[in-house]
Amino acid sequence: MKNTHRKFTSFLIFADLIIVLAGILLKIFLEDAVWQNLIALIAVFSALLSLSDLYKKSADDQRNLSILSASVIDPLFNRYMGEGLFKTSDGSDMTKMSFSGDYDFNQNLRNVTDTKERALMELVWEHQCNKKRIRRSRTNAVLRTVLLILAVLLLAGGLVLLFVFPQYFPPLSPSILQVITLCSFVFVLAVAYANSGNFACLQKMQTILGLRDRCSALDENKLAVVKPEPTPAPQVVIPVQVAVPAQPVVSTPVIVDPVQESPVQASPVDTPSPEPEMGTAPDTGEKEWKPIDAD
Repeated sequence: MKNTHRKFTSFLIFADLIIVLAGILLKIFLEDAVWQNLIALIAVFSALLSLSDLYKKSADDQRNLSILSASVIDPLFNRYMGEGLFKTSDGSDMTKMSFSGDYDFNQNLRNVTDTKERALMELVWEHQCNKKRIRRSRTNAVLRTVLLILAVLLLAGGLVLLFVFPQYFPPLSPSILQVITLCSFVFVLAVAYANSGNFACLQKMQTILGLRDRCSALDENKLAVVKPEPTPAPQVVIPVQVAVPAQPVVSTPVIVDPVQESPVQASPVDTPSPEPEMGTAPDTGEKEWKPIDAD
């Protein structure tokens, strides 16, 4: 659709140049009075056509800005509105504040020193301007269509009256026709210079993108203040089984009695035996061996 509009606009500009060139060349074949009326008619047609193209460009710029602003401003506005942040330092509602224009808003903004409050006020103002921008875009599109139809009707009707019904063509003096022609072409040049400049559109785009960055900085500062410190993860203690060394087993030596040839278990080496009392033989658990007396 946009490509079709661009081709149609290019066609109108090219057709206007052809008509102007043809009107200049027709001086050779037409009378001076008729030619002056024709040139004045073509000049007015060119002025209306250029003004129509200017309104078309303005409508396109306003529509593009509204799309950009809606994609950037509306999500931030709706989120902050839900959080109830549009309050001034004295408790006033920012959404109910009204200003006559950008100059009035900028004068009021100079009195605000808090960075957060300034960014929120700019956000509210840009949201309100975007609504006006959408209505202005529709109005400019309608005016462009009306001017285009009027230019075509003026050229077609004027040519019919001039060459088919000359008695109905309004009689104008040559001096007035010259003034109309010169003023129309000067107006065309002025519109051409105004149409080539898009500084205001670029400046508004920069303002919208800068406002997005300032709101992002406010969100980062808010997260840095509110975000709690991370809680360390609980440490899991795994019990470790310590291997206890086994006690060495001390084997008890066996003593063989040469007489009885019976094994006698000796006491452990590391266990001290109790000392016998004085005058008492130690009890070894064996019978005392006595010699047999001879008869």
